[in-house]
Amino acid sequence: MDVDQPRVGGMPVALFCTYAVDPRSTLAQMSGALESRGARVVATSALRQGGATVAAIAFARRALAGIRE
Repeated sequence: MDVDQPRVGGMPVALFCTYAVDPRSTLAQMSGALESRGARVVATSALRQGGATVAAIAFARRALAGIRE
């Protein structure tokens, strides 16, 4: 099925996923899909469900730094 997706060519993108057991290749697959559409992935993070506050703050800082580049 072909779904209309927003244009992301050249845009900085920060990706995250939450997981309970193992995120496996989720971020790699998401990054690949967006990069193939021209996005510039500046930060990724897999955040464990519950108690990921510190990791989420660090991710947000990396994302903002990447966008400013």
